[in-house]
Amino acid sequence: MGFNYRMTDRQGAVGLVQLGKLDSLLAERQYWANFYLL
Repeated sequence: MGFNYRMTDRQGAVGLVQLGKLDSLLAERQYWANFYLL
């Protein structure tokens, strides 16, 4: 028995939208990391 790891069209569409938000998501993550660590 094998596995099917192929992405569906819907998953691909959601992934493309999330990639557009990547910079702001990483900036917010860094902000909160600095808030708690510094």
